[in-house]
Amino acid sequence: MKKRKDKTSSYLDRAFEVPDGTFSKGANIEINSDRQVYIEGSKGVLEYDDNYIVINIGTSTVKLIGRDLFIKQINTDNLMVCGRLMGLEFDS
Repeated sequence: MKKRKDKTSSYLDRAFEVPDGTFSKGANIEINSDRQVYIEGSKGVLEYDDNYIVINIGTSTVKLIGRDLFIKQINTDNLMVCGRLMGLEFDS
């Protein structure tokens, strides 16, 4: 079973052009429409502005880009960002 999961994760990494391991380890990112993002497994907020938020997800970082972004909920492992989401970028 683990081998299949690794194959699927590797395929998703290539398909979405994100750093290796993004889908196999670290965070789970859920996007609800263009108004809300929930990140499970976050390691902290690195940068914050109304127009972007950079989040450490362990194996890399994710930058949420939009307008009127704000952190609605945060705890040690999870966070919820609301506002007008216009894009996201992964960086290793």
